[in-house]
Amino acid sequence: MTVFFIILAAVLVLALLWLVLLTPRRGAPGWEALAHVRYAHRGLHSLTAGRPENSMAAFRAAAELGYGAELDVHLMKDGSLAVVHDSCLKRVCGREAVIEELTAAELADYPLQGTAETIPLLEEVLEVFAGRRPLIIELKAERGNAAALTDAVMARLEGWQGTYCIESFHPAVLLRLKERYPQVLRGQLSQNFLRGSEAGSLGLPARLALTLLLALPLGLVISFGSMSTFAPLRYLMKTIVWVIRGTPLMIQILIIFYGPGLLFGLPLLPRFTAALVSFAINYACYFSEIYRGGIQSVPQGQYEAGQVLGMTRSQIFFRITLLQVIKRIVPPMSNEFITLVKDTALVRVISVYELIWMGETYIKKGLIWPLFYTAVFYLIASGILTLWLTWFEKKLSYFK
Repeated sequence: MTVFFIILAAVLVLALLWLVLLTPRRGAPGWEALAHVRYAHRGLHSLTAGRPENSMAAFRAAAELGYGAELDVHLMKDGSLAVVHDSCLKRVCGREAVIEELTAAELADYPLQGTAETIPLLEEVLEVFAGRRPLIIELKAERGNAAALTDAVMARLEGWQGTYCIESFHPAVLLRLKERYPQVLRGQLSQNFLRGSEAGSLGLPARLALTLLLALPLGLVISFGSMSTFAPLRYLMKTIVWVIRGTPLMIQILIIFYGPGLLFGLPLLPRFTAALVSFAINYACYFSEIYRGGIQSVPQGQYEAGQVLGMTRSQIFFRITLLQVIKRIVPPMSNEFITLVKDTALVRVISVYELIWMGETYIKKGLIWPLFYTAVFYLIASGILTLWLTWFEKKLSYFK
């Protein structure tokens, strides 16, 4: 019971810390000027009306209707500030180009989403909103240019007659603002990338639970097959277990995701579904061997005693064998559960968002420490799981 309360206290402390870190600072001077305003995200854009996102037409439409606007800013090769969301211009301009490698003079060659509109500069948008509604300016730091981008934007905003705040996903932008421009209202952006994936609203614990929900019973079925007296079934199950345990999980994920399309011309499975199936089959085969070892470790005399008492085979299994098996397999199963938590990083091979992938994106932006935070997350998750499994193992200690 003591272990249970330790786990509960740790979870509550982490939850409280998470809430504290998310608490915005609302009392800063100037905050009231940003409140109670409707903002047009990337301008009031509508492709059917010829106003693509982050275009001058979209920003003029927002200003004319009395809206504020949110816009995205990148630092270009010549020091100009382009207002566009993506660093790669394939989606918005249909061309393979990176905005950080272009100059302002080249923007005329990059029409937005098939319209006559082109990528505007920050000063052009500022002119539209001068003396009007506020702006929310998101800085898109790339390739370690957070400080240079922040300084360039603040230089453009100096003397501008308008209200604004600055936000960014990149922590270095916020640190630069705090050090050099503390009077500026700033905001740290974040995203729940796990909920934004193909798994929908399922959080990470729910995904792990779903994997175990499939793998645990499937493993039991495979173990029964591998112990069957029917030789063809026994050899088939043993072969499947041998193949799955003898090949890398990463290859299995790739085969299940790409295999149906390449081999049979079928549509690709959703990425999350492919990952779920891969993990369920892989861990079911490992679980099957643990089950088999646990079942076969029960002395034969106990089966015979049950038969003498007139019990059926199912009664012997569920009333005599199963409880002993559960106690004996908890330690090796615990190890597999913890390994499952860490193995989730492998789903990146089929472009499923996971923690290490998101941490690695910050390396490309010039930051290494977010990657260490992902390691801390895995350590905490494994630690909590270890405490719970240890408590559960002790609860079964009455089986001697």
